[in-house]
Amino acid sequence: MSVAAPFHGRGVGSALMREMINLCDNWLRVERIGINGIR
Repeated sequence: MSVAAPFHGRGVGSALMREMINLCDNWLRVERIGINGIR
């Protein structure tokens, strides 16, 4: 997942992550989510 530069600092990434976790928890029944960061 990535957020385009014009949207940095506006909470877009946090909203995407929150909805992804909601989807995994409540619909897909995923037990573990991994995250890797590249800077």
